[in-house]
Amino acid sequence: MARFFFSDVISRIVRALDPPPAIWLVGTADERPVGTSIVNACQSQKVSNLMGSTTPLVMIDMIRHSDLMLTNDTGPMHLAAALNIPTVALFGPTDPERTGPYGAQHKVFRTEVPCAPCFQRICPLERQLCLNDVIDADAVSNYIATRIQSKIQ
Repeated sequence: MARFFFSDVISRIVRALDPPPAIWLVGTADERPVGTSIVNACQSQKVSNLMGSTTPLVMIDMIRHSDLMLTNDTGPMHLAAALNIPTVALFGPTDPERTGPYGAQHKVFRTEVPCAPCFQRICPLERQLCLNDVIDADAVSNYIATRIQSKIQ
């Protein structure tokens, strides 16, 4: 599931960079338990669960002060792109050609299942393929670590 992917990627980034970057998890109050499980899996003081704890204006300000945003196809992804913050965007049932992020500063990783993009909010299949076709966490974390490291130097 997505929480394991995000905790795996975040853990790899924290281990790869010295000093490790501060990582903020943003989302809705309903997503807070997912954020808690990601923080617990990462076991790093550098990862903070702010899901459900910020107003939209505070979240926008946090994005504005970020070096990079790891996200799926969400509203905050579009905010980051509009603020010219590099995004690393993960796509499953949606199509980055249609929904962005647009610009050379963004990187898209997507699932490679034959039914994607389907644009379905709820998968009609018995087993949702694009959630189980795991995007390579190593490739995503290496890309992010390299991108952050090059900004520091």
